[in-house]
Amino acid sequence: LIYRWAALLAFLGGLGLAGCASDKNLVAHAFNNVAARDNAYFLAREKLHATEYKLYAGRINDYNQTLPLFPTLDSASVKANRPDLNDIIKKASMPIQRRPGSDWTDDAYVLVGWARFYQMQFDDAALTFKYVNSTSKDANAKHEALIGLMRTFVAQGEMESAKAVSDLLDKEEGLPQDARQLFLTRADYYIRTEEPAKAIPQLEKAIPLIEFKNERSRTRYILAQLYQDAG
Repeated sequence: LIYRWAALLAFLGGLGLAGCASDKNLVAHAFNNVAARDNAYFLAREKLHATEYKLYAGRINDYNQTLPLFPTLDSASVKANRPDLNDIIKKASMPIQRRPGSDWTDDAYVLVGWARFYQMQFDDAALTFKYVNSTSKDANAKHEALIGLMRTFVAQGEMESAKAVSDLLDKEEGLPQDARQLFLTRADYYIRTEEPAKAIPQLEKAIPLIEFKNERSRTRYILAQLYQDAG
């Protein structure tokens, strides 16, 4: 009888420990998510936004030709922003290395991809975006990664590859801000391939999604330029 009671207590204790282990795993996962999002990832994302703001503000407006939708990347822009871009990579790498089980790992990789893109390290950026698209379970992260990959191919002049990614994106769903970036990226693609008539509907869809008034007005001006070019 004593043996049976001992065995029963041991069995129940084992169930309790298993439950505690499961709870601990859930708590640990939640902690990793919060730590990854609210610390290094948040700081890296904010610095990326600040860096992009500077790059967009630095666009040269030559009104004798179609204004650029995106910043022009060159050795000067890379040199001016290299410290910030390196810091973005450093911060975004922390949740990847220290919180690999968090739900923000793939988002951190996306930040690394954009930092590589703005450093004109296009091959590394493409590899990063491809990695997120092939491994992430987050549809939004995959969507942003594909947009980044398309931007990378366009920047490299690999238009057939950019078109293939654009076709693939037709099968995906993403967030509204991703839709805006997709329409603008497609418009940029058509402008660069000298197909302004195809760029027009992309800008028409993008403009209502542009949050900042000055940028929205500027994009409307580009749309007017395309209408003029199309007669």
